[in-house]
Amino acid sequence: MFDRELTQLISTAKHYLDAADSLLVSDSDLARTVSADSAAWSVDRQPRALAPLDTYSAHLASCAVRLATIHEILVGGTEEAWSIAYPHDAALTDDNLNVATSGAIEILLRDNAAHAVDPSTKGSKKSKFRKAALGRLTFKGMRDEILARYQALADKIQNNENA
Repeated sequence: MFDRELTQLISTAKHYLDAADSLLVSDSDLARTVSADSAAWSVDRQPRALAPLDTYSAHLASCAVRLATIHEILVGGTEEAWSIAYPHDAALTDDNLNVATSGAIEILLRDNAAHAVDPSTKGSKKSKFRKAALGRLTFKGMRDEILARYQALADKIQNNENA
């Protein structure tokens, strides 16, 4: 079961990466930070036409969701994956932010887009940590980090098959 599931997840992740790369997004948009873009969004939650950068971001988030599931399968569950994404109980240090971004950005993006714990409760530390880690990235930087994580997880899947 895991082989089929992992194959579907990694293939779908690649599909979303390719879809993001196929969009015509300007270099100036790709140089924007996630924080700057988020601050510009309306809070009315009404449907609207998406700019290319917004669709690009959505494709990266969709890729991250699939990669996060793969990560959790490979390490044995959500708690284990969270220990990488939120090192040292989400202590806000440069080292922890760098470890999380390079080793589990897919978990941070997935949590940001779909599975965040309510920041007013036990998720407060994770929410602040996630905002700090993602907020400093440009969209180009986010894509590069997601691509690196895609490749690392694809390699792990391949190595598990050959073991």
